[in-house]
Amino acid sequence: MPATASTSPTTAGAPGAPQVPRVGGVAGGVGTTVVAALLQGIDVGVVNPEGIEPVQVLVCRSTAHSVQAAVILAARMPRTPVVVVVADCGDRPPASVRHRLHMAEPNLAAIVRVPWWPSLRDLDDPAARISEVAWGGVAPSRPERSVPGVLDALVTAVTPLVTASPPAAQTRPPPDAATDSTAFPHVS
Repeated sequence: MPATASTSPTTAGAPGAPQVPRVGGVAGGVGTTVVAALLQGIDVGVVNPEGIEPVQVLVCRSTAHSVQAAVILAARMPRTPVVVVVADCGDRPPASVRHRLHMAEPNLAAIVRVPWWPSLRDLDDPAARISEVAWGGVAPSRPERSVPGVLDALVTAVTPLVTASPPAAQTRPPPDAATDSTAFPHVS
C-alpha cells in the first residue's frame, strides 16, 4: 500500500499494521527503483541470492534468465513475494518467459507485468518521472497511460502482504541450492 501523508505505515510495526512495501530486484538495472517509486515503497536494491532479504515485491526483467532468478529467489523466501516483471523491450516476451511465468504463477503471491515505457530510457531519473505521473498529477505520455493500471495491479497484489502478520515460522524449507537447479523443478 503506498505511503501517503495521511497514513504512517511502518517497516516493522504491530502485527496487522500496514507496512511500507520493501521492493528488491534479482539484479541491478531490472527496474527496482522505478517499481519502488511507483509504490512509494522502500528500494532495498539487489536481493541476497539466498533469498533471506524479506521483500514483498521482487522485480525482474522479461528475460528467461531474470524470470528464472526471480522464481528461484521467491521460493527461498519465508513469505512468497509478488513478482513484478518489467518489460525489457516493446516486443512480446519470448515463449520461454511466458511459459516460466505460467508454470510459476500458482507458487507466487502474484505476478504483475510492467509494460515497456520507452520514454524512461532518455531520463536521468526515471523513478522521479513515474512518481510524477502516478502521484504528482503530471500528464503521461502515450505509453505511460498504463501507469495507473499498473499501480492498481501492484496495490491490489501487495496490500495483503503488507497488512498480514509476519510468518511465525518458515512454513517450507528453502530449496537446497546444491541439489536443486531450480526452485520449481517443473519450470524450465
